[in-house]
Amino acid sequence: MEKQEAKIEYNNNEFFFFQHSFKTALEHANDFIARNKGKFEMKLFILGSNYGQQWKLIEVCKK
Repeated sequence: MEKQEAKIEYNNNEFFFFQHSFKTALEHANDFIARNKGKFEMKLFILGSNYGQQWKLIEVCKK
């Protein structure tokens, strides 16, 4: 299985997520989005070998 990382950018901050505790990085990031939806705009990125080890924007959550 490919190592997966995700990050969320909001209010000029970056918050990183990694796979652990039987959840993928993307599941952890989606949980964060669900808890904070409507508080601020968030951009969700994932990093993986499928994207040449570069961050790929996959979702923008509006405030």
